[in-house]
Amino acid sequence: MKSGLLKLKVRVSGLIFAAGCLAGLATAAGFFGAWWWRMDLLSHFRVQYAAALLAAAAAAAMLRRRAPSALFALLCAINAALVLPLYIGAGQPCVPEGLPGARARILMLNVHTSCRAHDRVLALVREENPDVVVLEEVNARWIAALSELAATHTNTVLCPAEDNFGLALYSRLPMRDGREIILGKAGVSSIEAEFELGGRPFRILATHTLPPVSRACAALRDQQLGEVAEYCRRVSAPMALVGDLNASPWSHGFRLLRDCSGLRDSMPGFGFQATWPAHNALFRIPLDHCLVSDSVRVLDRRIGRATGSDHLPVVIDIELAATARGSRQ
Repeated sequence: MKSGLLKLKVRVSGLIFAAGCLAGLATAAGFFGAWWWRMDLLSHFRVQYAAALLAAAAAAAMLRRRAPSALFALLCAINAALVLPLYIGAGQPCVPEGLPGARARILMLNVHTSCRAHDRVLALVREENPDVVVLEEVNARWIAALSELAATHTNTVLCPAEDNFGLALYSRLPMRDGREIILGKAGVSSIEAEFELGGRPFRILATHTLPPVSRACAALRDQQLGEVAEYCRRVSAPMALVGDLNASPWSHGFRLLRDCSGLRDSMPGFGFQATWPAHNALFRIPLDHCLVSDSVRVLDRRIGRATGSDHLPVVIDIELAATARGSRQ
């Protein structure tokens, strides 16, 4: 009996050590995404690594394996340190307190081209009542099915496509200008639109990058993010960048976009908000993003309910101060 328990203990200990080592190796590899695109893929799962390493550290401690327990706890802390900023401090911009501001709600959703749950998307829009709706992966069928939305949000820029890279923007804010543009060598569409919000110009750039499923696609994604960053850096008006960027907050491409665009991520202060895959909560990661300029205050940011797509929607409430001094020039 004792021999059997000893063997079981050894096996469990070995499994825990192996699982902890794998999570630890993935933790380290994720920091080297600039060197190899496959390592960048490992950067997306910081929350999952932290949870797995915490469990491994606790299990190793129960088995009195002090050295592995300490190592797993340290690696868990490294991942937790990367995730913690999402929960503390929203990084509010330099907008004078007490000034009246113009507010707007933006709803962003990758509808998934092959999905046919048009009614669920329309119900979501009615429920959330956004001022601007940005939809990705729309084709001609989706545009036709969303005619109700076009009736309520009459200012539109529609770029349907059958290759999973169609875009559509619907707005009830007064639109000064809106058009399709191409950023990056991948040749996929982006939408730039300028609105009037509280008597001031406000710009939205919507984009969708290639998924990094190969070395070539990863390079095209990063190159597009670079051009997007350059575009945003040239914009003097307050703006928001929204879209399925196929990159998590910890990936190499996203960090370059954030650092080079002059925009800030809207997620910090509102917690970990994973959007893909919608049907697998265990491995879900944040790929759908909104970044804003310093003169835009993020009042709220949350994940909307599922619509049948492989992505979950993101709902962002923003405020633009009437005389903000934080606009980038």
